[in-house]
Amino acid sequence: MQPQAVFEAMWKSAEYARARLGGTLVNEQDLPVVPEDYLRQIQEMEDRLSEFGFKAGEYAVAFLL
Repeated sequence: MQPQAVFEAMWKSAEYARARLGGTLVNEQDLPVVPEDYLRQIQEMEDRLSEFGFKAGEYAVAFLL
């Protein structure tokens, strides 16, 4: 699995629901969010995992987090 591709599919689903129901997508602090904020966090995690020899999306990584 590619974490960024999975996120993009999830974001599209959330945007669809937001558009149908109205409202705003917000983060944990109730601030409006943009996908780039999360994509940056995903990339940072992928980089950290890579430093330790793991590839994001591998089965073994699920047990590390």
